[in-house]
Amino acid sequence: MEVKKPKRIVLKLSGESLKGKLEFGLDSEIIKAIATEIKKISKINVQVSIVAGGGNFWRGVEFEKRGMDRSTADYAGMLATIMNALALQDELEKTKSKFEHNLHLIYLLSLKLTLEEERLDI
Repeated sequence: MEVKKPKRIVLKLSGESLKGKLEFGLDSEIIKAIATEIKKISKINVQVSIVAGGGNFWRGVEFEKRGMDRSTADYAGMLATIMNALALQDELEKTKSKFEHNLHLIYLLSLKLTLEEERLDI
């Protein structure tokens, strides 16, 4: 039985994985390695959607324990997610390849919509 190559995949990256051996933040070598693997996948014409967490910068549940409103803490975590996505996007755009990377800041749209929904509830 032949295994079919998928047309699209979703790659979930935890923020924790992006910090490598650092206590927090981004390990540039990890970012480069992940970008290299994503490029390999894209060269075989598989579309890659990436979901990046923000736990390497911010943990909403920890700030809730300290008294912060959970929604506010989660919104701050969304900013951490954006930071990780921007770092990955930057690394993907550095290397010129035959495959044209179509990178979009979908997470910014998601953040905008989420904040607008919250504002409507006020």
